[in-house]
Amino acid sequence: MVSTLVALFQWKAEIDHPISHVAGEGLMKLSRRSVIMALPVVFLVYGIIAFVTGIVLYSVWGTSNDALSSQPFNDYIKWTSAAQLNLVDMWKVGGYTLSYPDAKAWASRRFPGIEFDNEVLVPYTIERHNKSLGGKNLRCMGVMLDEELVCVFVTHSEDDETATRQRFDEFEEDADVKLYKKQVFNWREFYKKAVFMTIIDPYDKGY
Repeated sequence: MVSTLVALFQWKAEIDHPISHVAGEGLMKLSRRSVIMALPVVFLVYGIIAFVTGIVLYSVWGTSNDALSSQPFNDYIKWTSAAQLNLVDMWKVGGYTLSYPDAKAWASRRFPGIEFDNEVLVPYTIERHNKSLGGKNLRCMGVMLDEELVCVFVTHSEDDETATRQRFDEFEEDADVKLYKKQVFNWREFYKKAVFMTIIDPYDKGY
């Protein structure tokens, strides 16, 4: 706003500036004062570009120090930034889904003492708690499916250049994926409820 105000004064000064005529042609004289007063507008443009660039880079790479961020970005947020820049065509993930209440109940049994401060951040809380215990083989994300939030335990992720929201190749629930299911959902009630799905464009529905 300050830069805009300065620019208006600079524009008014240029309007009132006399024009010299040399051989019938008009020449605009640019004084040092005019150049200096134009600098705020230049800095404003560079500031906006730097701000947008910083947000995108931080979204893609995150921060190297988890203590500096109370909520690090999940993978789907990184792909959201890439999609906004048209760096990818269509992203799809595969994995086992549980409703938020079932995911909380499962996590409470697998990780005694886990606390959920925010109902919307159930997947993030599970993934963060697992990492704090030294676990690595657990990626979670929240996705809206049929007007219901579900927690996706991701086993596959891929950028598919030929996929559309209506037509795409689904991931296969192969032997490795079934073994993952047995290791993660080692209680019968959750094993039965966990459904393997391929979800296209999850960042459009992610939370």
